[in-house]
Amino acid sequence: MVNDEKDLDVVSEEDFVDEDVAQEGNPNVIEDLIQGEAEGPIEEADSQLDQIGFEDEDQAEAEKLTLRKIKEYNEVLEQKERVEFYVEYNGKKELVYITVDKSFTKSNIIACLQEYMKKIDVLRTKKIEIKDGFMEMYMIFQIIKHFTDLEMPKSIENQLVVMERLINTGLLFQIFTQFPQEEIDKLLIEVNTINETLSENFNELEKQLKGVDQNAIQNGFIKEQVKEDIAKVESEAITDDSKE
Repeated sequence: MVNDEKDLDVVSEEDFVDEDVAQEGNPNVIEDLIQGEAEGPIEEADSQLDQIGFEDEDQAEAEKLTLRKIKEYNEVLEQKERVEFYVEYNGKKELVYITVDKSFTKSNIIACLQEYMKKIDVLRTKKIEIKDGFMEMYMIFQIIKHFTDLEMPKSIENQLVVMERLINTGLLFQIFTQFPQEEIDKLLIEVNTINETLSENFNELEKQLKGVDQNAIQNGFIKEQVKEDIAKVESEAITDDSKE
């Protein structure tokens, strides 16, 4: 058996002395190191670390930007999320779900706003009066159309029919609240940009979207206005079809 005390006695201070330091002729190096007074390799190493600031360890190496990487970045932006909520009808609740975009991509935001402006122009071309409360409801409809997996019709006539049903059931606002607020803010920023360059209508729309609430959507007055607008559009559509 090894005698620990004997073995420790055999160990001398020289066993702890760095050869390079010992050659400098400092017999008290161990004591100096313990007391923090040594001016040898340890202090030099600390000085070097202070100079480099750990840059070599923390600084990431730049990678070549490639089409593959761009595709990877884009795939993150195109992620979807399943959201569940209850719908009340016929005296009972039913759990339903839809899939919404986790991020509003720039291209989809532009497509959404372009369709909105195009369809509003169609209504004006038909000389249909656009009343208060309609524009923000239709903008919310377009957001739902472009950023969920709900399959919406393309024609303005059919879109207004679906929008009326969404308003009547309370689903227009219920679905709208499933979107992350930061994504709605991104869209509003784009609305503001377009307002400054293209259309005066977007200034009022931006204010209305920011202040929209469930009570406004459920309000019967707004419902009646939307119904009147829808009736006018459908009437125009029937007239146009008869001419053909």
